Amino acid sequence: MNVTARMGSFAYKTDQKRQPEPYNLVGYSSSKAALNMATVVFARELRGTRIKINAVSPGIIATDLSGMRAGDLADRPGFGTRPR
Repeated sequence: MNVTARMGSFAYKTDQKRQPEPYNLVGYSSSKAALNMATVVFARELRGTRIKINAVSPGIIATDLSGMRAGDLADRPGFGTRPR
């Protein structure tokens, strides 16, 4: 299983209704986009076998990169903090 993020999604990054990030995340976004493509390629290559390839996006997590603190997410269902 691969851990991805919406920042690697072309649809998300090109959505004209979405405000762009106030900082440059080209390294992070491009690495997640590459991971998404690798996931698709491996899944197609292994289609018909017992091996399953997938990716998961955990949503917003309180980290230095997201700029969120645990308290910022406390009342939002489905959001978490990084493990200690």
